[in-house]
Order: sequence, then C-alpha cells, then structure tokens
Amino acid sequence: MKTIPMARRFVITILLTVLVSIVLFAPQAYAESYVAGQFGVTLPSIGNGLTNNELTGVFVPGSTISDQSLKTSGLYGAKLGHYFQAVPWLGLEAEAYSTTPHIKQQSVTFSGPSGPVGSIELSGVNLRVVTVAPLNLTLRYHKARLQPYIAVGPGISSPAYRTLLLL
Repeated sequence: MKTIPMARRFVITILLTVLVSIVLFAPQAYAESYVAGQFGVTLPSIGNGLTNNELTGVFVPGSTISDQSLKTSGLYGAKLGHYFQAVPWLGLEAEAYSTTPHIKQQSVTFSGPSGPVGSIELSGVNLRVVTVAPLNLTLRYHKARLQPYIAVGPGISSPAYRTLLLL
C-alpha cells in the first residue's frame, strides 16, 4: 500500500521539475495560440456539498431531501486559446474539464411540507460533472517569463451521468 503514495510523490516531483524548467528556460513569448492540459482536484468539503435539494416530479410540492456530502476527486481537462499580435495581453480561450465528485455513503432524510417523513441509508451515487467554458476573455501580464493571467467567461456545467434513486 505504500507504493501508491510513493508513485504520487514521484509523479508530482516530475511534473514540478518540468514546469519549473519551462518557466526558467522558455524564451519570452509574444502573440501565440496554445493548447494546454489542466489537472487539479475538486474539494467539495470546502462548500456544503449538495444543498437546498427540492424534490420534483411525483413528490408533493415543497418536498425536500437533506444535504448530501460529496467526495474529493481529481479534475482533468483541456484548453485552447489565442493571444492577439496587436494586443498581446488580450486573448480568447475555450476550455472543458471533467470531475467525479461522487455522493458519499450517508443517511438522507426526506421531508414533506409538514416536516420529516423518513430517512434511508444511501449507499452512494456515482456522479461525473463535465464543465464547458466555450469562450473566456483572458488578460495576462506578458512582459516577463512568468506570465500571470486571469480568465473570465461563462461556464456550462451538467451531470454527465444522471442517477435515479429508486426506493
């Protein structure tokens, strides 16, 4: 079991070495197009998980289900962008990424308009969320090797796999 943490440490060390090398030895960039990969982690424990869950469909209006905790998960995706020759600090970018913040095994309580109705033990639900940001406006400081940037745009997020809870 110690091999998994060692492998992760090795991969992180290699990635950091590559990134530091790129920053230190890459020539100063001008206007350019780029394709990039991205990776990270989703931390639903920072937020509240799934909250304010109103039940619809066959349920009585005003029915709710208790808040549900989500698992921490990896995130991966890709970006495609372009910085303009005339204004090298301004660019456009499109991105898409995916994560799997599965719903943890937990007890959930169902409530109607008049109060709690009952509870069940939820065995957990697999969930994949895909987010697409079709057009981001990107601003960067382009006069140094390390180029901090900020990107702003709409994100379209939807569960890729929907799970039906059957009682």
